[in-house]
Amino acid sequence: MLGARCREMLSDLRYRWDGGQLIIAAVVTAFAAAIATIVFVAYTATTERMAEQQRRVEIRCLAVNVYHEARGEPRLGQVAVAEVTMNRVASPQFPDSVCRVVRQDSAFSWTMSKRTSRPTGQARQQALKVAAGVYAGEQSPVVPGALHYHARGVDPAWARGRTPIRTIGRHIFYP
Repeated sequence: MLGARCREMLSDLRYRWDGGQLIIAAVVTAFAAAIATIVFVAYTATTERMAEQQRRVEIRCLAVNVYHEARGEPRLGQVAVAEVTMNRVASPQFPDSVCRVVRQDSAFSWTMSKRTSRPTGQARQQALKVAAGVYAGEQSPVVPGALHYHARGVDPAWARGRTPIRTIGRHIFYP
């Protein structure tokens, strides 16, 4: 019953509008659709640009961590350090971004020191390459589930009672 009434009202409205009014309504509708499309495209482009910028920042934070924590380690050890960082990002126990995980107080040994060197040279390039690959998920996990590690030769209290996942280079990795 309601549908029939709506159809009747639309039919009645069509007969009341003259051709000029219909043309104006069509132009206004087309204009509104064009504006909506422009806004959508601009919003999408801005969102994509911001996401790409955020990705680059996150990769740089990851690379800085790899550089300071695993410079001089074999590539696999650098990958493992980056993987631990990404595992932390995925864990509800840690912040939800790479930069926040890396910048946590005492999260990594180098963050405890106020004097850190700026990444440079070949070691920086290697750290960026490792970070980009791990961030993009291009690397098979080497320490799956690892959230912690420490250098061999130290015995941190938090590691007691935990079973290591793997030792790579000078680091021991734990869940």
